[in-house]
Amino acid sequence: MTFARSLVLLSITVIIPAAASAQRQQSRPDTVRAATAREELLALEARWNDAHIYADTNALYPLWADDIIVIVPEMRPFTKDDLKAFWRSGRSHITRHETSDVTVRGYDNSAVVEGKLRREQSFSGRVEANEWRFTKIYVRRNGRWQVVSYHASPLPAGSS
Repeated sequence: MTFARSLVLLSITVIIPAAASAQRQQSRPDTVRAATAREELLALEARWNDAHIYADTNALYPLWADDIIVIVPEMRPFTKDDLKAFWRSGRSHITRHETSDVTVRGYDNSAVVEGKLRREQSFSGRVEANEWRFTKIYVRRNGRWQVVSYHASPLPAGSS
């Protein structure tokens, strides 16, 4: 057997399988990272929901990016300063804040979370119940996820 042929056989038996194994190893961390990010985001969603029920601004403030915009039905858009002022006012007391049909889609350092929200609140002494579809956009900055955009719109009657 010639040296060249030996080199080709060595490449086929050692280098190519090693390259394929390296390729599998490189794709696996992405899958693991995606699963971890999804779990992180779902945990943040639970924290978001609980914080609304308990008016826990200490939990909410770190979730809001400095450039957050919140758009909900029948209200003007809220910035971070607007949200802080609203929560400090004590005008709203949320008694139910439950999400369902939640999906998470990740994109490098951002993610889109969508779902349905059932919410009940006492607002300036008036009790309201809402069913909304929401979209929340998270961005990962300095190692932590923050919400940069939240949009909710009413669900059509009978679609829950």
